[in-house]
Amino acid sequence: MQTTMKRLLTIVAGGMFGVALSPALALAQQGLQSTQGGSPQASGAEASVTSAPTPGIHANPGVRLSDEAVLHAGVGASAGYDSNVFFNDANKVTSPILEVTPSIDITNSPRDGVSAPGVYYDLGASLQYREYLTDDENVKSQRAFNPTVSGVIQTSSQTVVGLSLSESFTRLQEPPYTPSTGNITRDANLASARLRLSPGGGRLSSSLQYSNAVQIFETTGLEYANVMGHEFLLDLSWKWLPKTGLFVQAAQGIIDYLKTDPAHPRNNAYPFKALAGMRGLVTTKVAAMVTAGYAIGNYQGGAPNPTGASNLIATFDLNYAPISSTVIGLGYRHEFQNSPVIGTYFDTDWGYLGIKQNFMQRLVAGINGRYEYRRYKGLPVERKDNLVGAGAMLDFYLQQWFYAGVSYNLSFSDSNLTAAEGAVDYTKHIVLGRVGFVY
Repeated sequence: MQTTMKRLLTIVAGGMFGVALSPALALAQQGLQSTQGGSPQASGAEASVTSAPTPGIHANPGVRLSDEAVLHAGVGASAGYDSNVFFNDANKVTSPILEVTPSIDITNSPRDGVSAPGVYYDLGASLQYREYLTDDENVKSQRAFNPTVSGVIQTSSQTVVGLSLSESFTRLQEPPYTPSTGNITRDANLASARLRLSPGGGRLSSSLQYSNAVQIFETTGLEYANVMGHEFLLDLSWKWLPKTGLFVQAAQGIIDYLKTDPAHPRNNAYPFKALAGMRGLVTTKVAAMVTAGYAIGNYQGGAPNPTGASNLIATFDLNYAPISSTVIGLGYRHEFQNSPVIGTYFDTDWGYLGIKQNFMQRLVAGINGRYEYRRYKGLPVERKDNLVGAGAMLDFYLQQWFYAGVSYNLSFSDSNLTAAEGAVDYTKHIVLGRVGFVY
């Protein structure tokens, strides 16, 4: 079994921290990567099995547990077709697919959606069950149970001194890059604590945040990629307009690999970043965040470090709501990210666009797309990956608490390396019909 796993193309986690992002955003947006025969030279594509997001449950009335606490619950079921289960065009396997995702949430947020006075909390859990409806044993063995548990507690944003604590744990199972009875299992945990000081009515504000992210692989042969990240972030801001602020940030990170493996040497690092920018409302319909800055990797053990354009940070995010029922979001990032498996780190340029439209509070439609260009460093040859993700969804609410709809997702990966050099190119389509209850 161990020999088989060493030959298996497997999916592993991407960059531990994005230097231009908070750890929470970097962990949420990281791509899934792969390794072949223990070599960090296989595909780094955005390889994940995803469907359109389940509609939020907080907009529904819920069940009141006390004067403050409200219980929300939901369950969604999806059935459809996966065109490329193992993310491999050279060995393509298709299958019908079924997903069931129950969720529960307890919060003291008022039903009108405004912030809770005093101390706000939100505790949630969900479990995605995925089944492949086929007689192929390799495919059937890819069934997955992906639980997520999260919680946040924070004081009101109107107070002079504020504190927030957050915690999120996910166990993720994904198919590998070649037919096999084994899958890839990863545990990811992210915790953070933030102290905020906003004297003088909040025109000046400062915050200090500590974040800890841990990723552990249960799959035999991938333990060398187990990693823990720490980040200490200082943020200083000034509201030069009532809802628009200028800010500066400085962050020191620590990347610590948890296992020494001579066959797969990993390099600890102490990344540092400094940036400045603007965030908030530009007009009543436009919100934006623009940043620019500088980052260094401080990789140890003689590993290569970012130089030149790799040290530059540039980000842009824009949300535009021309009318109350339409939201348009777009953005761009240039940064480098740590790479636990492929090379040492990768430079990335990526952009996204999303549009969501609500028709008469009954019909909700959305489309989204993302393109990323990665350049891996620390390999014998430079590797360049083009990654594309796109999706569309349409949900009709028969009642406020019951919906039915369809979703489509596209994943595409193309590398400059050949299959013999470890790259896996693929195009993957997932089409699902779905129904759900949210209350």
